[in-house]
Amino acid sequence: MVRKLWDMVSKSTHACSGYHGRKRRKPHRHQPENGHQMLQAHSTRTKIVSCLAVLLAAVATEARSAQWDGPFGLRQGLTPAEVGKVVSIRKLADSSMYSADTVPVPDAAFVRYGLTFSASSGLCAIVAMGPDKPSDGLGRSLKQDYQAIQTKIVAGYGAPSREIDRLREGSKWTEARDYTMSIYWGDRALTTIWRSDASRTLAASLQTIALIAKAESPMTAELSVHYRFANTGDCEAEAKAREASRPQPMKIPDMPAR
Repeated sequence: MVRKLWDMVSKSTHACSGYHGRKRRKPHRHQPENGHQMLQAHSTRTKIVSCLAVLLAAVATEARSAQWDGPFGLRQGLTPAEVGKVVSIRKLADSSMYSADTVPVPDAAFVRYGLTFSASSGLCAIVAMGPDKPSDGLGRSLKQDYQAIQTKIVAGYGAPSREIDRLREGSKWTEARDYTMSIYWGDRALTTIWRSDASRTLAASLQTIALIAKAESPMTAELSVHYRFANTGDCEAEAKAREASRPQPMKIPDMPAR
């Protein structure tokens, strides 16, 4: 795409300047400009400005064509080849998943992305992963980042279907200072879910969106957002078929009791 835009700029620059391979005559430096020459120069400048305006509009249109209407400038059904023309993606071994360091429309809150493709219906899921960041026991910075991402999603897709911030019954991490620790031990679920259902349909053919908090240590946490499109069932069915086709480990019979 960059090469294509450069070619557009080069060709249009020549067209705007009126250069067609002819060698222009330079006026004598002491020769004063008459009224006709001044009018001609003004007309040329006007044409160049108009031409450049058209060029900029064309460049903007070409750039937008590489951004689709779904999350992060992607959309349901894209093939790996189509996405690969815009950003660099890497296939994960023996799976339908690809990883990417960026996307057509990146978000500063995330540092890496996972894309899942169906062989029959294209892109079916996106996961955006944030960095592993320090979080105090109270989870103050975690909650602040979580709220910021949640607000962005609400702006694009409306109010969530469900919000969960729940501590498992019987957990020992009950104090306020244990907030991050409780997530780390799996005793606390912190997630927000948006879902297409009978009452509403999410934009961009999305089936669900889930904002999830995880803690990799008692003092660090990371956030991720999972987007699942309406064709997610195709990806799930293909994943099950791949798993079923893999050689199963040989079962060793139990030794008879003596």
